[in-house]
Amino acid sequence: MIKLIQRFAEFVGWLPLQAALAIAAVVVLGGMSGGLGPDLLAWLAELPVMLAYGFAALGLSYLAWRRWRMELDATAKHELWRRLMLGERGAVTVYLTNAVFWIAVLWLALWFFRPAR
Repeated sequence: MIKLIQRFAEFVGWLPLQAALAIAAVVVLGGMSGGLGPDLLAWLAELPVMLAYGFAALGLSYLAWRRWRMELDATAKHELWRRLMLGERGAVTVYLTNAVFWIAVLWLALWFFRPAR
């Protein structure tokens, strides 16, 4: 269990911190605007859940991207980046295809984890 937490430390560690920062920001900004109404309190109560949905979508899209990407060794990575810096069309196509795949999977995961209204 410890290895799993260490492997995904960014997701496990940052989610509670971001939820706490969001709550603190809403409380401070809500206090400055004249008070917290029931709508703002309801939104504030569901904010950690929405953050959890977002992080779940981000994590799933990362795992899908990592599963289906091509594993390059160090020399192939170096060659790809060298060709990218030279502006070769094939390397740019590979890089853009990878980026489009990542964005598409992230969008699909966010759509899947959207809160029901």
